Amino acid sequence: MQIVKTEIEWPYKPEGFLEVPARRVGTGYILTLQEGMAKAVLEQPLGPVPPDLLEQILGQVRAILDARQLLLHQAYRLDEGPRIVQHRPDGNNNVTITVGSAVLSLHANSPDIIVTMANSFATPRPSA
Repeated sequence: MQIVKTEIEWPYKPEGFLEVPARRVGTGYILTLQEGMAKAVLEQPLGPVPPDLLEQILGQVRAILDARQLLLHQAYRLDEGPRIVQHRPDGNNNVTITVGSAVLSLHANSPDIIVTMANSFATPRPSA
């Protein structure tokens, strides 16, 4: 289905990091940062969004936040991956969420058998 508008968003924290909204006009997009959200609205709807355009916009986002960090001497946190929202003419949206790094934790139960002697048979584990 046809896409009528494409927005690319990166959340950042703290939400009040910028005193006033920041706005930049880039080649093919308008970027706004305010209240914890960096949002680029593309002039031409795209699907999928080219990776080089994502990197270009992300570079602008980081430049704005880095400059503010120098003034405040305060760290910020920017989500690794963007959220891409593609608006369709019927009012529905396609949302693509890029997941950053994650931690995988695996847990296993106790074994069901216990080996009592090398080169011997295994005995069932006593039930508790």
